[in-house]
Amino acid sequence: TSFMDSIDADPSASTLYFTTSSVGDNNSLIAKLKPSGNLIWAKQLKGGTNSIDELTLLDSNSLIIGGKFKGNVDFDIRNSMNNSINSGTNKHSYILKLTSDTILQFVKEITSEVTINTIHSSFLGPIFIGGSFQSVTDFDPSASSVIKNPTTTADAFILKLSDSGGYKDVFTFGGTGVYLNQCKTIAEDTFGNLFFSGEYMSTVDFDKSANTSNHTSNGTLDIFVLKT
Repeated sequence: TSFMDSIDADPSASTLYFTTSSVGDNNSLIAKLKPSGNLIWAKQLKGGTNSIDELTLLDSNSLIIGGKFKGNVDFDIRNSMNNSINSGTNKHSYILKLTSDTILQFVKEITSEVTINTIHSSFLGPIFIGGSFQSVTDFDPSASSVIKNPTTTADAFILKLSDSGGYKDVFTFGGTGVYLNQCKTIAEDTFGNLFFSGEYMSTVDFDKSANTSNHTSNGTLDIFVLKT
C-alpha cells in the first residue's frame, strides 16, 4: 500500500511507525503477516515518491513488485541507500524482486511511466509483465534500448524478462485513435502455454510476427484473449 507522512504498520496493539522523508510525499509500505493477521515484518520504499501497481508471490521464497517512482528512491528495503535509483523530476516505473526475508534480488528501471497490471512467473523460467503505456518507452532495463511508441492514447504491452531481470522480449499493440488498450491478466497451463487477456478498441494486430491477425472491436472496449 501507499502512505503519506506517517503510518502504523502493526495491526496489533503494538506500534511500528514509518515516516516519509518529506511532507506530502507518498511512499510504499510492504508488510508480511501471519495467517492470524499478526505482523512478521514491514518495510518501506524510502525516498522521493513511489507507489505499487502490482505485487505477485513467485513461490514461498520470493515476490515481485511493480510500480512507479519519482526522485531518488532506495529499493534495498533491508539496508538503507545501498541500491537507490534517481528518476529526476520525471516519473518512471520499476520492477523489484525480493526474497520472503526482504533480501534484494534485483531492481530494474523502465525510464518512463507505465502501468503494470499483472505479473506472472512461468515455471519454465521467464517473468511476464503486462499493462499499458502512454508515451515513448524503453522496455529494456539494461544499458541497451528497445524503444516503443504507442499508436493510441495507451497501448498494451507484454514484457518478458529472465528470472534475474534481464530483458528477453516485448510485444506492444494498439489500434488507432483515443483508446485505452491494456493487458490485465496472465495465466499459464500445465503444458507451458501462456494466456494473456485485457481490453482493446479499434482494429488491432495481435500477431507479433511479420504475419497479421487483425481483430476489430464491436463497440467501445472489447476483451481479448491471446494464447502463445
